[in-house]
Amino acid sequence: MRHELEQDPALWDAFVAASANPSYLQVTAWAAIKAPNGWVSLRVAVGGAHGPIGGQVLVQRPRPSPWGMGYMPRRPVSTGSLTPSDVRDMYRLALPGGTSAR
Repeated sequence: MRHELEQDPALWDAFVAASANPSYLQVTAWAAIKAPNGWVSLRVAVGGAHGPIGGQVLVQRPRPSPWGMGYMPRRPVSTGSLTPSDVRDMYRLALPGGTSAR
């Protein structure tokens, strides 16, 4: 099941602002700035051991190449401590067809 943070931009931005290490590169406005250059935002979030963790992944698929490229600015966002299994679950969700083990 996908996390509600992925669907609601205002909720996502509040989550980033309340995180331990907030970055403007993780907010919805940054994705909007990158959009005219062909970047698409994908927010990924999972319920971690110490609260939700997530990341905004920016993806671009330049034509005519069949491949795309993506990056997560800075690091995963969390309001609590990150465990290795939390980070692993979040990255699994970011992959095409990914599902969380939780």
